[in-house]
This record gives sequence, structure tokens and C-alpha cells, in this order.
Amino acid sequence: MNSNTLASIDKGRSSNLGRLQYFVFITLIIYFVVPHHLFTVFLNHSAVKPFDLTVLISICFFLICKINLKGYLPILCLFGIYFLRSLIASNDVGLISIVYALKIFEYFIVIFCIKDLRQIFINKLLIIYIVTIFAYTLAELLGLNVGLLWGDRATGHFGGPYELSSIALLFIFFLNKNLFLKTLFIFIIFLTGTKAAYIALLFGLLLFTNIRNLIPIIFIGFTFILLINSYDERFFEFIINLANIDINFVISVWDNLPKIESHYEYIDQFNTREMDFDETVDLSSFSRIFTYAIILKSFDIYSLIFGHGPGFFGAAVDSSILRIVAEAGIVSLLPFIFILISLTNNFENKNKNVLLILSIIALSDVFFSARFLPTLALLNQYKFYQLKEKAPIK
Repeated sequence: MNSNTLASIDKGRSSNLGRLQYFVFITLIIYFVVPHHLFTVFLNHSAVKPFDLTVLISICFFLICKINLKGYLPILCLFGIYFLRSLIASNDVGLISIVYALKIFEYFIVIFCIKDLRQIFINKLLIIYIVTIFAYTLAELLGLNVGLLWGDRATGHFGGPYELSSIALLFIFFLNKNLFLKTLFIFIIFLTGTKAAYIALLFGLLLFTNIRNLIPIIFIGFTFILLINSYDERFFEFIINLANIDINFVISVWDNLPKIESHYEYIDQFNTREMDFDETVDLSSFSRIFTYAIILKSFDIYSLIFGHGPGFFGAAVDSSILRIVAEAGIVSLLPFIFILISLTNNFENKNKNVLLILSIIALSDVFFSARFLPTLALLNQYKFYQLKEKAPIK
């Protein structure tokens, strides 16, 4: 490792938490362990969900720390755009618009806390988090409700199969080369029955494959698809349906949809989508085409640049990338990409990593509903300490 790399590693933490390290560590344990939909399940109050519990606690110590904001500007910029846009949109969308924006602030605080943890706390937190994921998944297999149940699809403590599968994908590609853990997380993806995760997994394997190994990878991929089909017949049906979708079908959906002018008009239109359901494709695929088409059709010059406002398109956009553009406009794309770059700076193949993350969230709306960025930050910081341990001692 060269001296420049070592110098960047030795920069270390960005604030003086001191004795608060134990408090921060316990707070983060609560953040990663408490079920994502705890308030929804026990209090029937889903609006509290974005705060999970720990953000309010974190703010207390956050305000008394000496803070260097270098490295956090992209996520603060995205939060600023979202917050200002939410204030403008609150008359139409309601206060839930501000809640969506504050989710970005939650991410900022949690990522700040993670980056300030000492190595021993990072290692312990990662172990606790992994054990928790498997424990909650096992509990659901035994019939216990620890999230929001989706029939026979695993959700862990995240509240939905898309959230759990996206976290599993991060661990598969960014944790380490531990084959046993990778296998367990692949098994979890099978349990979630999430077609978008299957596609992202195959894309990731192809993305990081040396072209010289293309033949064995094709064989492994074919075997993987057969395993998916034997476990989840919906995937093979999904592939067939995709092959049957032609441009005329997409155009017909587009022509039959109105241009949406308000949040409540969109919600009414979305809730009636099953009435327009075409049985030539599965409902999941149709819902995505329906949602994407109605969002794209609702753009004008102003909304394309500044968005319609956080929460305008409800809780089921099914694409984090489209949600960000639709809610905060193309002005939000640059800080969004810089966030992904900054949270993968300790991994090799940075450009490929960003493409991989984009593939995970392209067909899954997990950016605002799961611990997606905090998990990525935790893995990135774990890699940071691994690099520091391997650095030569001067």
C-alpha cells in the first residue's frame, strides 16, 4: 500500500465523540436491530417508521459534537434539495412529504455515527447486524411475525422482501470472500422471492466476472436460473411475460393513462390499476409498467428539473432511481451519484460498484424504506478498518 493511500486511511474519524463512543455504539445497535415496522405493527402508526427510533436520540449527542462536514456534503446536499422541495409540496402531499425528506437526514446522522466508530465497535456491530438478520429470518420461517408479513415471502425485520433482498445483495458483494456467508445470503434472496433481486444478483455476478471465466459463469448462471425456477416458478413466468411485452403493449398503457396534476389524483389512479390489468403479463410487471408510465407522463419542464415533491407518488414507486428524479428532479441526481461514490470509496472497482448499486435499486424502491445506505456505509467502514490493519507500520 503506497503512502498516499495510507495517509488517506490515517485521517480516521471526523469528530471528537470520545466517551460517547459507547452511547453511539448502543444507539446504532438499536437502529440495526429494532424491526423496521415496529411502530406499524404495535402502534398502527406507520408515519413514525422513517425515524425508526434512534434518530431522535442521535440528534441529542450530534448537536454537542465537533463536526467536520467534509465527506458528508453530497448527502447533505440531497437532503437540502429534498427538504426544500418537501416544504413546497406539503400543501399537496401533506406532512408526509417532509417525513420523506427527513429520511435523508436520518441517513446522514447514522452514516456520521458509523464513520466515527472505533474499529472494535464496527466489527461488533457488523456481527450483531448479521446475526440479527438471520435470527429474524429464522423466526419468520418458524411462523413468528417480526416485520410486516408478505404471505410466505421472507421479510426479516425490514418490513418487506425487497428491503431484505437488497440488504442481502450488499452483503453478498461487499462483505468479504466468505463463501459460507455469501451462500446464506443467496438463500435469503431465494426466501424473499424477489425477481428484481434475482436480476440484480445475476447482473452483479456478470459485472465482476473476468471474461476469461465466461464459459463457467454461463454454466453457473444457467444452473442458478434452474434453481430459481424450481424454487419460485413465478420467475420463469416473469421471463416469459417479459418476452411477450412489445412496444404496442407499452404504447397502449401509455395512451390510456392521464397526466397527473396532484398527489391525490395519482393515488386514486394507482389504486385502480388492477382494473386495467392485462393478463398477458403478471401483475407485478404490469404494476411497474403502469407506475413508470404514469410518472413519466406526468413530467413537464418544471417537474423534470425540480420534481413533484417527496411522497407525491406514494410509497410504491418500485424504483429508487425513478423516485429520486420524480420527487426531486434531475438536480438531485448529481448528489445522489456522489453519495454512492463516497460510500464505496474503500472498495475496489468503484465504477462497477456504483453500477451494481444502481442495478439493485433500479427495480426496487428501497432507498427510502430500508437501512440500505447505512448498511452500505457500515460495510464500507468495515473495509476501511481492514485496509488500515493491512497498512505497513512505519
